[in-house]
Amino acid sequence: MSRWYDVDVQFENKNLEEITFKGVLGKHQDLTEILEIIKNLSIIKSYNLYDKTLILN
Repeated sequence: MSRWYDVDVQFENKNLEEITFKGVLGKHQDLTEILEIIKNLSIIKSYNLYDKTLILN
């Protein structure tokens, strides 16, 4: 995500850094759309996007 969407990804919950996500997502998809998919899969609880910084919770 960091490279595709030019954002700095930070993990509020450090355990998230160890999770591997496997799936098919397209570069044409909006970042918030992808984040909502990941959230709905219960991989993350929430996220915040500030300018070029993405914080995953």
